[in-house]
Amino acid sequence: MDGRLQILLAAVLWSTGGLFIKVLLGSGHALSPGTLVSVRSLAAGLVLAWALPRLRKPVATAGHDPTPVKWTRVAAPAVVYAAFLFAYVSANVWTSAANAILLQYFYPLIVAVVSFALFGERLVRGDAWALGLGTLGVVVIVVGSWQGAEVLGVTLGMLSALGFGAFVLLQRPLQGVDVLALTSINNLVTFLAILPFADGILDAPPAALALVAFQGVVQIAAPYVLFLNGLRTVPAVAGSVITLAEPLLNPLWTWLGVGEVPSFWTLLGGGVLLAALVVQAVDAARRRGRVARAVG
Repeated sequence: MDGRLQILLAAVLWSTGGLFIKVLLGSGHALSPGTLVSVRSLAAGLVLAWALPRLRKPVATAGHDPTPVKWTRVAAPAVVYAAFLFAYVSANVWTSAANAILLQYFYPLIVAVVSFALFGERLVRGDAWALGLGTLGVVVIVVGSWQGAEVLGVTLGMLSALGFGAFVLLQRPLQGVDVLALTSINNLVTFLAILPFADGILDAPPAALALVAFQGVVQIAAPYVLFLNGLRTVPAVAGSVITLAEPLLNPLWTWLGVGEVPSFWTLLGGGVLLAALVVQAVDAARRRGRVARAVG
């Protein structure tokens, strides 16, 4: 299968998350966010558990001999992963799926700012433009949704973006470590961390729990395999642009499945935010192209 098609299929599967969450947390199943996150993560972690031995494989870093990965190095990212997933799923209870996913997609711009502030990484013109546009898009979504119960949902959505950004930064020292192994351990830690918040898990209908487990396999484990296989032949920047299909399709499936219609302000702000991410990705591709030509 073509690499771009694999990445697109991964994005499509990821995009079903909002619909799954709305259905499973709704009146038909009435699961708690904690139950959904813990059971879903357990299923995803177990399906990918075959990759866990790869965590012990030595990893080569610049200027250093290969060293085995220590469990302590994966602990902090895994806990942060659990926190932002819980915030994201909970956000879907109080606001629209469109708001939840679009706000979370602010994370690449958060990473750019923190990398500049803490690590001295250069904030180039494309990043600056993307940051300005992205911030404007988020402000439009927040202001347009800042009323009633949606205040909590929007706040949780922003927390999930901050958590996702922190997770990405904490993953940097783990470059070269098998991603499927990390995905498995992240999800298994999430299961254990969120289990105390899984209200009513013992009383949940078996059919609902089976559907949650199915989501863990289809919406988390399988897309990661497809995405990583696709990246073998597709440049990372192109892959990141293709994955923007997720925030575009997520509200569509939710609208078709449960009739949830995003507000005008969500569509406007989301459009601006997604444009910012495209600007950031295209600028990164241009800079890499210039570097490649200079080296060549």
